[in-house]
Amino acid sequence: MRIKQILKIAVVLMFFVPVGYGTRVGADDPPFVLKWTYNSGCIVYHVSPLAVDVDNNGVMEVFVSGPLESGQSKIFCFYGNNGTVKWSITSPYGLTGHNPMLI
Repeated sequence: MRIKQILKIAVVLMFFVPVGYGTRVGADDPPFVLKWTYNSGCIVYHVSPLAVDVDNNGVMEVFVSGPLESGQSKIFCFYGNNGTVKWSITSPYGLTGHNPMLI
C-alpha cells in the first residue's frame, strides 16, 4: 500500500513539476568565455587576479601580482575589456599572489 502511494506521488510530480536543464537558475546564461591572455612572467600558481572599476569609467581593471623567478615581484594593471597593460611595476619585495595588494 505504501509503495502505491509513493508511486502515485512520483507520477504526479513527473507531470506537474518541470524538471530539466532549462529550468535551473542560470541555465540560459552564456558560459564563461576566455577574453584575453597575457604572459606575465610570474610564477603561475602564485598569481591572484582582482577585478574592480577603479577609475569609474565602466571598464573593469584587472590587477595581478605575483613573484618572479628572480625573487622580485611584479604588479600589473590591465584593461579588463581587452587585456592591454595599463601599467606595471616591479617590486623589490616578495609579494605572494594571494595576499591583498597594497596599491
